[in-house]
Order: sequence, then C-alpha cells, then structure tokens
Amino acid sequence: MRLSESLRRGILKSSVGALINKFKVKSRRTVLFFEEILANYIKACEDASYAENFEKIGERWCILGTKELTPPPIKKLPLSLFFKIMKMVWTTIGILDDLSFKRDGNIIILKAKGNTITRTIGRSNFMIGCFAGVLKAMLSCNIKCIRAVQDKNAGEEYVFEIGAPKQFCAGSKEKETYDMLNGSKGLDGLSLAEAIRKKIFQVKGNRIFFRGTSLCNSENTLFHILGEENIMPEAIPELSYKYFSKLIESDASAPKKLTLLKNLLQIMGWGRIAIIQRGKNIIINAHNPPYGLQAEKDNWNFIGGTILGYLWLIRRDFKMVSVKERPRHLMITYKYGNYDSRK
Repeated sequence: MRLSESLRRGILKSSVGALINKFKVKSRRTVLFFEEILANYIKACEDASYAENFEKIGERWCILGTKELTPPPIKKLPLSLFFKIMKMVWTTIGILDDLSFKRDGNIIILKAKGNTITRTIGRSNFMIGCFAGVLKAMLSCNIKCIRAVQDKNAGEEYVFEIGAPKQFCAGSKEKETYDMLNGSKGLDGLSLAEAIRKKIFQVKGNRIFFRGTSLCNSENTLFHILGEENIMPEAIPELSYKYFSKLIESDASAPKKLTLLKNLLQIMGWGRIAIIQRGKNIIINAHNPPYGLQAEKDNWNFIGGTILGYLWLIRRDFKMVSVKERPRHLMITYKYGNYDSRK
C-alpha cells in the first residue's frame, strides 16, 4: 500500500501537531523528521569514534519499541510472519522499501532495501543495533551480528547469530502513561494532510518530501534517547543550518522564516506550535509535544538543536538558553547577542 493511500484511508492519521500510525499492529504516535539531518548526525558521531554508542542507541530504541508497542499476539507469531507484518508496516510509512527474513538454525539473515538511514549515508552501526534490538526483544536471546553489508543503492544484508536465552529490559514508562501523554485532541492549525494538499510537502511512492529532500517517519523515543545521550550536541545545529541553508531563501524576511518553522514543526507532528518574539528572545511553545517510551525524563535537546540551526538563518548568534516543560507543554527559549548563562 502506498503512503498516499494510507493517508486517504486514515491509516496514517494526521491531526494538528500529531501523526498517528493506525496500521494493523498498533496505533501509535510518530513524528516526521529531516532525513539528512538525522542520518548525517549519526554518520558524524560514528566517524568520530562513537559507532559502538550508536549501535547501543539503535538497539535500546528497538527493544523498547518492540517490547512495549507490539501487541502480545503479534509477538507470539513465528519470526517469519512477524517480519512479513513489519515489512507491510515499514514499507507503507516509508521507513524502507523492502525487507526479507530467512532462518537456518541459529542463523538469521535479514535483507533490506531503501531504509531511512542507509539510503542516505550507507554503513552505520546504528542500523545494526536497530535490527539486533528487534531480534533480542522478539527472541529473548543474545544476538550477535556476524556480518553486515550496507550500501546506499544496493541495500543491506545482516547475518545474526542467536545466542543463549536472556531477558532484555530497556526501562520504559507505563504504556498507559505513554499513551496519555501522546494523546491527540482536536486542535486548530495546519495538519499533514492539508500540507500535502497545499503542496508544502510532496508524496512520491511511499515517502514524503520537503523541497526535494526526504523526510523520515519515526517513533518519538529515538529523539529523546539521542538528547539524553548528548553525543556531539554541537553537530546538531551545524547540520541543521547546513541543511536549511540549501532550502530556505536567504533573502526571506525573519517573520516569513518563523512562519515556515512553525508550520514545519506542527505539520511534522511536534505539537501545536506558537512562536513568540520578545526583545532578543524567540520562544517556541509546543502544546501536546511527542513524548518517548524511555523511563528517564524526556529530553528535548535534539529537536531544540535542530531548531537552533534553523534560527541561524536569521541570526548566527542565536543560542538555546532554556528548556522548560510542564504536562503536555514545552517551551524552548533562544536568545541572540551577549548572554550570561549564570544569570
């Protein structure tokens, strides 16, 4: 099923500030994000000797998602059927183009093509961790990757060896709390479906594009884990600035740039957005932002750093000075000019 058909039939439901994937497996909230920024951040960190860290991040995220968001009847299925279902889900929402599963004794071979990260940067330990995390959650066994081939165009092949039984607990919120925090109520504003109709975004095949660049569809927890790990945080706004510099007219007025930022964040599922200018401050208010599954406090530094890079299109001396949160509301403040963090 194509993504456009999923939107038409309400399988990927868009409301103001939120995206809900209502496919057969389980309704869940997801977000859209800028594929180039996410993938190139992973590459920059792995190239700087953080490959093992990112393998663990991918593993933890996918253990959480598989254990907590997959209904028990689905988790009881044979792996061959489970991966057939996941192929339907992931291809429908554009995470990948193809997926196959083969098992021979204690050896599992997964082949994928066109997945979000690999199609942008090629090799990454992060993706090895993601697939290993799914297998660990499903099998409750140690999993070792003994071979990985990752190519932007040709696709991927992973060979995993199943080891001794082991229970994996990644630590999570109560599912009821996660669902309550991520509930989507009727709000006024621009939704994804409207943005596609207005040609702000374009749908091609099973992917969504913004000005010719691909957006990825992801469960929210990944961005909170990345923020909490805080690996090379300075790279996030730099990559964001580089990305948006190619897409946003340099001579566009500051109000026009801020209006686009508001619409992008809201359409992509980051909450109902209001942007307030107050002196040298720009305040991003997000009502009903997307929360993660992780047990730790939600961390907004990754999306905050991405917004900072965008604001550098207006002034290069903007800094993120505070992140404040109360139930179902997020406020991130940016300031330009001299700023003393001790005040």
